[in-house]
Amino acid sequence: FETPKQDDCLWINDVDSQHKFSNCDIRIETVNSTDKFNEKHDDENIVFLNGGIQTEDNDFVAQPGDVVSCAILKRLIKLFPYINENTTIMTIKRDIDE
Repeated sequence: FETPKQDDCLWINDVDSQHKFSNCDIRIETVNSTDKFNEKHDDENIVFLNGGIQTEDNDFVAQPGDVVSCAILKRLIKLFPYINENTTIMTIKRDIDE
């Protein structure tokens, strides 16, 4: 049984989209290289929605459902620079303008 959603709920339907919710900036995007992570600020949080970071043996180090701060993620990708194809992430950062 699913409770009907209220009008003030946030609906995220599209990859590569941006949203504002509860004083946060939320971005959904596809990542195919570690460069995207290095461009982000250390205080941003990353939620893996699809794919992830892998070892050279294809074992996942970060996978769907994992929430990792970007500061930690930058350390991880130095050790495990392999990104699964079409990795989808959600970046959440506090909106400092509000």
